[in-house]
This record gives sequence, C-alpha cells and structure tokens, in this order.
Amino acid sequence: MHLDSMGGEVGNRITVSDLHGFVCLPTQVCNLDEARESVSAEYLRYALNELEREAPEALINAVSHGKRALHSRMDLLIQSLGMSPKHVPFPKKAEFCQRCGILAPRLLTKLNVLRNRVEHDYHRPDRGIVDDYVDVIALFIYATDRIVRSFVTEVDFINERHYPWDDCPGFEPWGWDMGASAKMLLGSGRIAVEARVLRTPMESIPADVDCESVSTFFKEHTRAVSFEVTLTDEDEFFEWASLFMDMYAGMTLDTEHRALSTEQPSHPADL
Repeated sequence: MHLDSMGGEVGNRITVSDLHGFVCLPTQVCNLDEARESVSAEYLRYALNELEREAPEALINAVSHGKRALHSRMDLLIQSLGMSPKHVPFPKKAEFCQRCGILAPRLLTKLNVLRNRVEHDYHRPDRGIVDDYVDVIALFIYATDRIVRSFVTEVDFINERHYPWDDCPGFEPWGWDMGASAKMLLGSGRIAVEARVLRTPMESIPADVDCESVSTFFKEHTRAVSFEVTLTDEDEFFEWASLFMDMYAGMTLDTEHRALSTEQPSHPADL
C-alpha cells in the first residue's frame, strides 16, 4: 500500500513522518478551562505584588504564590493531554510537557528546588533568586496562554499537490490521495486518527485518464485506516501530541503557512 507523497508502505497505522508534505490545518479548538486559566493568572499576580513589598515575608510569599501559579497551569495542561497530575513529582510533569511539545524550560525544574527549600527547609531566599523564579514562571504562563485559550483538538492533513484530474466532478485529493485527520480526545491520553491511503502508486494513473476512470480507480485502489494512539504507545503518542502543540509555532510540517483556526472555541467535556 503506497503513500503518494512518500512512496512508502503503510499497514493499519500511519505515522507523523508519513504526513510530511501535507498542509496541517487545525479544524477545532477549545478553551481548556476558563476558571483554572484565571487561577494561574491570579496567583501570578499575587507573586508579582509580593515582589513590590519590602516586608521580610514578601519573598517567601512570592515563592509560594509563584509555585501555585506554575503548578496550576502545568496540571491543567498535562491533565488535558491525559496524564493525572496527582502524586506526580514536578520533574515528571515538566518532562511530560516537554515530550508533548510544550515549552517547559529545564530551569523550571531547577527553580522548583527553591520552592522545596522554602517550604520544607525553612530557607529564606535571596531577592535576586526570587525575582528570577517569578520571572521564569511568568514567561511559562504567558507562553502557554494561547494553548489554554485555543487548545487545538482536531486537525486535517491536506495534500496540496495538483493533478490533471483535479477538475473532475467529485474528485477531492485530500479525501482519496492520502488525506488524514487526527482528534485529541481531551483528558483521555488518546488521539484518534483516520486516513485514506492508496494501495497502488499514484504514478500508475495515466495523466490523460478520463474523469470516470479516475473515480473508479480511487474507489478500487484506496482503503480507510482508522486507529488510536494512546499514552501506552509512548514515543508514538508524544510524536502525535507534539504535532498538535506545533500548531502554535506558526508553521506546517515542512512549509511556513500553518495557521491556527479562527473558529470560535467550544468547551471540552469535563476532564
């Protein structure tokens, strides 16, 4: 079974690498959780306010508020992607975000040590260190705001190659010629993928074939592929999840015209 743009073979699954050369178009977004989005912003504001004070306890309070802002945002993100945040050490959460394609600087993990020292060892932090701690957390919150407010849950992959039979009535290259779609099932750690793949090379179709013959060819020489990728698939799951997060980079898989959908966001099911 041949992929038109790759010339490779496919069984019951396709991979992200099979889709190089296709436009990745977000078709559905949602607001993950408006209430929890405001919680992160609220705690960040508390932390910044404490930095304006000169009281001895202000630095300790800033660390505590910053920690709540960071953990609230990170828990929301990883829960949406299917990982339960309960009883999970912070470094594991940060690693999960990183593997899913969410910017999570390793500095966050290092700075989390400061919070542990303040809360568990009664450490009194220096002003400069606390400033850096809150600044990095603020950057993480701001960087992930767009993900939270417009979380991409569905994408289509469209082949923009042009064929002599493009004008044939009813012919849709993204439907027959290795078209695909993927859906993030929020909170479940599952990504559903559907595709239509060719079982014979595209090159076997004569360029001057008539429309009726083209339609018959595609109906006889394509088949549907449908499967789910789950967290238990590890690397494969992270590759697909990263594709969703790549929507915010403003690029397609191999070109520079991927754009976030402008559709109105809807609310996901309860996580």
